[in-house]
Amino acid sequence: MKTTAKQREDCGKQPGGITGKGFLPGRSARPLGRPRTAKFSDAAGRLAEEIGQNGTTGAGQLAEHCFRQALKGSARHAELFLAYTEGKPKQDVELSGPNGDAMKFENMSEAELDPRLKALLEKYQQEKKT
Repeated sequence: MKTTAKQREDCGKQPGGITGKGFLPGRSARPLGRPRTAKFSDAAGRLAEEIGQNGTTGAGQLAEHCFRQALKGSARHAELFLAYTEGKPKQDVELSGPNGDAMKFENMSEAELDPRLKALLEKYQQEKKT
């Protein structure tokens, strides 16, 4: 017998709540799945494609506004403009060596590299457990 059935027997409640029409075990509350909620993004896409009074699209106007604000000194607008035109820069990951300095893997031999990588992997696994 399943645990939920045991729990219902113990407390004396009927499935589906007081009326019997509520949530029943093994039945989905949404048999058709989660409703599609792309209405906002569809509307925003249509607005961005519309051509405005000056002959540019809404997306073009937004890009121009972002560019002008960036030129006025807005760091956030500059960051957005560059992220969408050039792409976001890659994040560097630095591993520290035994003395706290950055590790130089290219200078290590395979005999030195294998034990160091194993130690780093063990350290990572220990940190992940805590």
